[in-house]
Amino acid sequence: MTQAPARILIADDEEIVRLSTAALLRQKGYVCDCAQNAEEAARLLQDSYDLLIADIRMPGNCEMELLRSLHERMPELPVVVLTGYPTLPTAIESLRLSICDYLIKPFEMSDLQQAIERGLQKGRLLQSVRKASVETTQLTAAFKQLEEMVMMSGGSTRPPLVTWAVKRYAEQAVLHIAQLSLVLVNVLNGLEETEGPSADVCQIMRCQRLAAYEQVLEDSVEVLERTKHAFKSKELGELRKQLETILKMNRGLG
Repeated sequence: MTQAPARILIADDEEIVRLSTAALLRQKGYVCDCAQNAEEAARLLQDSYDLLIADIRMPGNCEMELLRSLHERMPELPVVVLTGYPTLPTAIESLRLSICDYLIKPFEMSDLQQAIERGLQKGRLLQSVRKASVETTQLTAAFKQLEEMVMMSGGSTRPPLVTWAVKRYAEQAVLHIAQLSLVLVNVLNGLEETEGPSADVCQIMRCQRLAAYEQVLEDSVEVLERTKHAFKSKELGELRKQLETILKMNRGLG
């Protein structure tokens, strides 16, 4: 059976970003709708979507109001946020709200598509978990009714209707076990596919300013190394080692 194309809502007050992104994603096979502010996005989201792409600084979401509301009302909806003004508070808040990805404008289309695929995979996993929860509830109910039927069938004589009922509920229990097992396997497979390093605020916030800071650190290390014989200072030597350690850790995040 062919899987229906994913439905994506793009919410951004920048018309060129909104329309060009939608056009490119439609070429990739996605079904896209657009909203120019948080109010329109909230209205459209009353319909069913597989993923939301939302700008942070747009009317109605400057304080991330829309995203906080969705986190409470639609926690299963995967969200990718876009921003031309990355800040540490919004990056941390995005992590708290379980946002799938935090992309900085201008972004590469390949990065957006990877973020979309990760988000859709997360949505599929959540659906599988919910299905497993429903199957577990139904399985418990089937066993409860099976237990009651078995108790009713005690004695030397068993009415045909009771015997049929016991067999029927036993069949249902086995069916639920099989379905639950399949769902759990799908969830575990999905988790294995998405395993990787956890989100890191420093990595999310990589931008031109951080690149400049890194260059300053590199220059400082170079000066300290070049002048270590002229200034025989233990403190400066320790400072150089600390800066080198920070640079190594930062490169390990990239």
